Amino acid sequence: MAKTSGLKGVLGKAQSYFFMMRGTDYQKLRLFEVRDDSIVIEMPVGAPMRRSVVGIIPTVDDSGVYEVDGEVEAEPAPGQPEGTLRLRLDPSKVRKVDRRGYPRVSFTPPVEAEIDMPGAGTAKASIINMSASGLRVETAGELPPEKFLTFRFEITIDDELHEMALEGRIVYEIPHEGYRAYGVKFGRTSDDETLPEDSAHVDETDRTVDLMNLVNRLLIRE
Repeated sequence: MAKTSGLKGVLGKAQSYFFMMRGTDYQKLRLFEVRDDSIVIEMPVGAPMRRSVVGIIPTVDDSGVYEVDGEVEAEPAPGQPEGTLRLRLDPSKVRKVDRRGYPRVSFTPPVEAEIDMPGAGTAKASIINMSASGLRVETAGELPPEKFLTFRFEITIDDELHEMALEGRIVYEIPHEGYRAYGVKFGRTSDDETLPEDSAHVDETDRTVDLMNLVNRLLIRE
């Protein structure tokens, strides 16, 4: 099978947003253009100019992200808009990470959570592990598989309390004696009956990036 050459081929399913890593956080920037050997992004505000920039670009269908490491081009390219920055990328070094490949952190002991179930009240759950794409939880009772549920819980990292309220849907169930284990997938996709507006889709991307950052911080703490 022939390899895809050029960034336009490699980043064919990229969203129009670039998340630049900045310390332990990401700065969200517009992605204006993908060229054969570089990308043109919005000029970072208040960020020190560096020779190299690391970041991620989500896919259009939110199935994953592209991890990129680019070199800052000092001279603008022909036709490059004002107020933008050009990053030269090696297409062979762009790495696509699927949702299933996101890092996952396990909780020992499990994190206690409350589940809001539309039309069915609330339930208690124990979160066994979490990634940017979903959770594995255990409950004493049964959870509805067709509805979107909201999982509320708290995580402390470096003395910072993070109050989480994440929406997800059951994708698998494993019955055990005395309890049930569930796999939960976050967010909504294009095959859902109630698809959010474009603005909601952008918010969903932001949430995924925020969760990737949160999970990485938890993994580093371990």
